[in-house]
Amino acid sequence: MRWGWQTHGYATRGQRCFGIHDWHAKGRINVIGALLTGVLLTVGLTSSKVDADIFYLWPEHDLIPKLRPGAVLVMDNATFHKRADAGTMIQAKGHIPEYLPSYTRVFPAIRCLRFMG
Repeated sequence: MRWGWQTHGYATRGQRCFGIHDWHAKGRINVIGALLTGVLLTVGLTSSKVDADIFYLWPEHDLIPKLRPGAVLVMDNATFHKRADAGTMIQAKGHIPEYLPSYTRVFPAIRCLRFMG
């Protein structure tokens, strides 16, 4: 770890950048959220990192009670989304888990899922 002057910062053009701040990510808050037709449906906040255990609890206790029956949950390919018992729990509650492909070059492709089925 390097201690001393930082090589980059923000200041008024032509002025020296002064300031001391510890940027070692202490006190970070992580957010999990869900959109429904472009509107924020629910948000979960946690001071711990989001892992498979945190993700499992969020839909079970926060998201699923707010959904209509038979909703399709579209998730990206994050490892914690693909935990087997999370998908099973989502199905057991009457919803359909769907996963985006490993790489989605065009994000608006998610909108196409609304018109399928």
